[in-house]
This record gives sequence, structure tokens and C-alpha cells, in this order.
Amino acid sequence: MHSLCKFSGMAPNAQCVSALAAAGFSGDQGLCEWLLAEGCPWDQAAVLAAACAGHVGLVKWFLTLWPELLSDFGFASGLVKAAAMGCPLAELQRLLSDWVRRGLPTHLAAWGVSGAASSHAPDWRAKVEWLEGLTNIRLYNSCDLAAACPGYGLERVRYLRQRGYVASSWTLYAAARAGNAELVEELLAAGVAADDVTAWHAAEGGSVPVLRALAAAGHPLSPVLLGNAASRGHLPAVAFMVEELGLEPSYTAAHFAAMAGCLQSVLYLLQTGRSTPPFIPIDVIAEGGNCALLEMLAAHWHTIPQAFIGNVFYGGTAYLRAGRHGDMATLRCLWRLGCPWPPFHHAVHLPFHLQFGIDPVPAGCPLDVLDWMLAGGCPVDWDAAVEAALRRPDDGAEVAQWLLEQWIRHQLL
Repeated sequence: MHSLCKFSGMAPNAQCVSALAAAGFSGDQGLCEWLLAEGCPWDQAAVLAAACAGHVGLVKWFLTLWPELLSDFGFASGLVKAAAMGCPLAELQRLLSDWVRRGLPTHLAAWGVSGAASSHAPDWRAKVEWLEGLTNIRLYNSCDLAAACPGYGLERVRYLRQRGYVASSWTLYAAARAGNAELVEELLAAGVAADDVTAWHAAEGGSVPVLRALAAAGHPLSPVLLGNAASRGHLPAVAFMVEELGLEPSYTAAHFAAMAGCLQSVLYLLQTGRSTPPFIPIDVIAEGGNCALLEMLAAHWHTIPQAFIGNVFYGGTAYLRAGRHGDMATLRCLWRLGCPWPPFHHAVHLPFHLQFGIDPVPAGCPLDVLDWMLAGGCPVDWDAAVEAALRRPDDGAEVAQWLLEQWIRHQLL
């Protein structure tokens, strides 16, 4: 699965793993055929995923359906990298020979070096050296994927540097995020400069040895990093920065940990922080979807409605934050704790400030959430709800029709 995460970086604009890409990684051609027949959107990352996992037959099948992909430089360079990562040398040689006959530029072999150097296959050195024989190009980022390999990044980057490849700041970022502390120390000693981005990647990866190496090298670690580590559940990294480096736990760090649903991080920050406020807004906790955290803090504050009054509660936003993700467990937990309802039409079409986030956010809560809110007794302004439904870009007419039916049914009760 480590390779499945890495291949997304080879696909232009890839943000996450699609169903088709996951099927490609599994090597199940029948599943890929079924997904496409059922209307699953085409995703060229499926070809890269299949190549990453060494499924040569599936790669060939995809390229039979979409031969024009080999003419796309961005895709083709990623495909060579993926094939070098996942395929044995003999298969890689056959694939590249076929692709070159079909018009693939030979110099794209240079893009395969980083894939070969991060390969799990025992013939990874042979693949690197064969690819080098096809071109004299040495790419600046060839060390980066190898640096991200947990367990053997140090060996691979040393090998590449001995062959003339350059380790850059991006190599250091990859090593820091992957927790390759020895490699981080070696790169720092070799003169690769650490910066705030390096520290950010180290906190995101949660490696205490990497953070310690950066601190020992004289790079200051900012309190902002606490939130980064805490929001990913890296409690040992948080404790190291607080207890050994003396960083002050902040409300912001607890806020991000709560938003991610990291119970232990929140507890630690609340218990150790001298300046942390005695509450975290419940809508932030609801975003994280951790019912245990909701219930624990509710017990600490005795009653949710009394703990979140005035501007702190944001008018039922907690239901909206959980509802937009279809998180029924958190919605039921909020209801059990006595949280007041939001305006129903805000659930139908989310307020402007809730329609944005790191991940795509729907325009409104799904129908099963709306149905649950109605059944639970959420007050409804029917005119406002229907008007809100018509502003939903994808399913507005369907939701408006459903609301009209519910309106009539409630009038007859």
C-alpha cells in the first residue's frame, strides 16, 4: 500500500485514490471492466497504479483502450516512473521497448530512475543502471522518492548520490516526512539546508528522532508544529516538543487536534497547556467525528448547551459540520448531548463559510441526514428549505421535490 500512496504523486492533479485506481493497483481486470461499465469515471491514475504494482497485463489493456495517453508527456513520464518502481527488469525492458516503438521519447527513461531506486524489487540497482544507459539526463529530483522509503531510504539515496545525483531540499523534506532520521542527519551534515518546510514535514510524519535531529542542528521548531503533529495523532512528537523543547501548548494546537478527532492529543494539550482556554467549540469537535471526545468534554463541562452559549456555538454549526459528511454517529451523539438544532434550511444548503475545505465539500447535507433531522424534530421553515434546495447545483430539483412531499405529509399529520 505504500506504493499506492506514492503513485498519486506521479499523476497530474491527483488528490486522492479513486475506486478505479484502487482496482488497478489490485490487478483485477474484471473489476476494472465492471467499474467502467457501471459508469465509474475514468481515471488515468489507474494505469499508474497497475504499473506501480507490477500488473503488466493490466497496463497493456488500459493502453489498448487509451493509446493516446503515451503522447501526454506528463502522464508518460509518470508511467515510466511507475513501471520502474513496480515491474521486474525484464518486464520493464519489454514495456519500454514497446512504448518507444509507439513514439515514446527514449529520454523519458530518466524519469524512471527515481521509481527504480524506490522499488521493493531486489533488482532495483540493475533497473537504475539499465535506465541510465538509455539517456545521459540526470534529473534534479531523482533522490526524492527514494528518500521517502521507510527503512531503506538512506541506502538508496547514498547509492544515487555516489552516481552523481543531487540531494536537494525536497529530498530532505521527503526523508523528514518518512521518518528517515539517519538520512536527515546525513543530508544536514552534507550541507542540505533545513527550513520551516522541513520542520513541517517532520511534524506531519511524527518522527521524534527527526525532530530531535533538526533541533540538534540548530533549526528552531515553531509552536505551530504542535498543531500539525497533534492533528495527526502523533502524541510522542507532541510530548517531545512540549517536554523536551519547551514549546507552549496552544489553543490552536488543541483546536486542530479536536478537528481531526485525535482524543489523546486533545487531552494532553488541555492538561499541559497553561494558556489553553477551558473549552473547544463543539463544531470543531464534531468536524473530527470522535464521539468519545464529544462525550468526554461534555461530561467535563457538565452540559453542552450551557458550555456553548452565545457566539461559541455558532447556531447549530456542529450538526452541519457532521451532517455534510453524512456522519450519522456524530449527529446522534450531538442529539443525545442536547445540542440545539441549526436552522433546517442551512442543512439543505450549507452557509457560505461551510462550503469550503481542504477536501471537496457538498453544497448541502445528504438526504438521509435531512430525513433524520426531520424525524428528530428539527424545526423547519418550509419555504426557506425549498428555496435552499433549489440552490443545490447537482440534486436541487430532487431535494426540492422530496421537501415538498415531506411538507404535505407534515401538514396532514
